[in-house]
Amino acid sequence: QRTMSQLVLISNTGSARDALVDALKINGVHCLCASQEQAVQLACSTQTTCVVLLDGNGCDAAALLQHIRSTQVLAHTVVVVIAAADTLAARTAAGADAVIADNAGVEEIRAVIESALVRREQWLGAQHHESGKSFAARHVQSALEQGQLGSVLLLRFDHFTNVSTALNSLGVASDALQVEVERSLHARLTPLLPTGSWMTYMDEENFLIALPRNSVELEKLADTVAQAARMPLFLAQREIRLRTHAGLCVVMSGETVDARTLIGRAEMAADQARSGAHSAAAHWSASMSSQVLNDLQLASALQHAVEHSEFQLLFQPQINMNRGDVYGAEVLIRWTSPEGVAIAPGRFVVVAQECGVMDQITLWSLRESCRHCAAWEQLGLHIRVAVNITANQLGNARFVDTVRGVLNESGVSGAQLAVEISEAAILSNPQTFSAPLTTLRNLGVAVCVDDFGVGVATLSNMKALPVSELKIDRSFIRPLPGTAPDRMMVQTMLALSKQLNMRMVAVGVENVTQWAWLKEQACDSAQGWLIGKAVAAEEFSALVGEIRQNKFATANVRSRL
Repeated sequence: QRTMSQLVLISNTGSARDALVDALKINGVHCLCASQEQAVQLACSTQTTCVVLLDGNGCDAAALLQHIRSTQVLAHTVVVVIAAADTLAARTAAGADAVIADNAGVEEIRAVIESALVRREQWLGAQHHESGKSFAARHVQSALEQGQLGSVLLLRFDHFTNVSTALNSLGVASDALQVEVERSLHARLTPLLPTGSWMTYMDEENFLIALPRNSVELEKLADTVAQAARMPLFLAQREIRLRTHAGLCVVMSGETVDARTLIGRAEMAADQARSGAHSAAAHWSASMSSQVLNDLQLASALQHAVEHSEFQLLFQPQINMNRGDVYGAEVLIRWTSPEGVAIAPGRFVVVAQECGVMDQITLWSLRESCRHCAAWEQLGLHIRVAVNITANQLGNARFVDTVRGVLNESGVSGAQLAVEISEAAILSNPQTFSAPLTTLRNLGVAVCVDDFGVGVATLSNMKALPVSELKIDRSFIRPLPGTAPDRMMVQTMLALSKQLNMRMVAVGVENVTQWAWLKEQACDSAQGWLIGKAVAAEEFSALVGEIRQNKFATANVRSRL
């Protein structure tokens, strides 16, 4: 009875409302009265557990009920309709928790309201103990069967658990982040969503929004929702921005599909948005399912390749532009599938990371690269090998020990090894990466930032990291000497490298004019087809001999073309 101590009674003024208010008051129930126009605002502000709608007399219970059901703050509010006998069936179908005839006595009305409140509390208790994903699936399935569902939109939050754990170390309650995310999303998204939408947390990293049939401009709506979800939160006096990706799946006309399939498709689309690092929502299509199946086959083949060392390493020479001598080689990994198809590194590396074999591939690459480096050393060829690594590997506490072990195992000094990591990856978590990079530098290992210039690197965040080299992305080299803006971009990067006391390597040098302009600008090093294509280890020493014999310099570079 305590839950009934206050309810909102909605009707225009009239004798029926006044009589009911008086009767309920005698029975210990306090009523807040409102007109239809004030109804939702008053119910929200009082956070009432029950709303009673007196149908008729200027109160359209069916329309008001729809408004209440689409207001997320009132999602768990019991709605009871008191209606004329001839409209009871229609009001029941509208979705009220209980419908009572307007000639019922006050005791009957009170009993019906109490029963509805008990049922709602039992339902909420079941929801609390049911997993979020099961709850979402059950209600999506119900909406599908009633023909009310048009699409589902999934919001996925990256690194949610890590952020929550970090906040917990500052004394923030373990569930505080999820509570704040849910509160914030309800507040931000409710005004954006069409009537009839609802939303729920499925688990810490996934938030589901169900959109009704006939929702319009779904692409625009999905993108707007994703942008709103990325707005900052504030916890422990800190601004927090969760990396959020959105996936949309529309119920196709005439298609028989269940809730778990729909939710799975939305998850697949969110994964697509995450892998492509797009800010816009990704939309599920049948090709995504084909892609997943292909990835499963690729993952299986990759596992076999790891177990049987089926990869190949190629080495592309890097040249000192001032001396015209080869000092190093970038290590490029290649793989051919069992069907004899060459799989692009950008394709299989993503799958390798997802299926957990990337560390093994990189370890093999490090060992093989250092083994070849030691063999060349025996031939009097002093070459530094540069191996590409990922942000996940650099963030692994055991990675530095792995590098140290490979160096000891091969007998190669740290000065003969470099690790390359993309600009975007190294700036994703510079504070975490600073310590392992410093340890690598102390081992003599060079640290190279690849794809420099395509991201958001600045003087301040680069100078704080123990980086040895910056590699100018080939997109800046390709148009050289090009227009004044083309030249200015590269000149700025070269000046930056000088300020930071780092070597600058131009990637993708393919013609004499590029070489000559870069040499004139005092660029330190270069690699590209003009100097030499990537070759197998067995061919590398011969390629270096050819480059050295030609004494690669601007004076005779034309003779090699």
